[in-house]
Amino acid sequence: MKFIALSLAAVFSFLAGLHIYWGLGGRWASESALPRTTGGELVFKPGLLGCLVVAGGLGGFAYLCLAHAALLPRPAMLANTHRFLAGMSVIFALRVVGDFRYVGVFRRIKETDFAVRDRSIYTPLCAVLSAVLALLAAA
Repeated sequence: MKFIALSLAAVFSFLAGLHIYWGLGGRWASESALPRTTGGELVFKPGLLGCLVVAGGLGGFAYLCLAHAALLPRPAMLANTHRFLAGMSVIFALRVVGDFRYVGVFRRIKETDFAVRDRSIYTPLCAVLSAVLALLAAA
């Protein structure tokens, strides 16, 4: 269980750092990180605050994984970390399903750079995260 928690925390920490990097103006891997219309226009453009909110959430996910495995202190308000982990699993499962237009397995826009990466990297990663989070929550 500790290996699983450490692995999840590493992934979430990396993703949190990547969102901070993007929020501060970094460009590596940013061109295909956001959904675009078939005309090439961004569906949305998060600013610094949006990127930091996502990074904070991902960092919190990393902390919860480590606290659940007793690798970090577990505050009293987090006594039922398995419930938080199950909720996180649901969040990633919903991301796998997607919005039926730009993201997820049921996306209709399929030819943009983002859609290609979503099909080959982002959605499968979310599916694996969802499954492993559910496994950790059940442990």
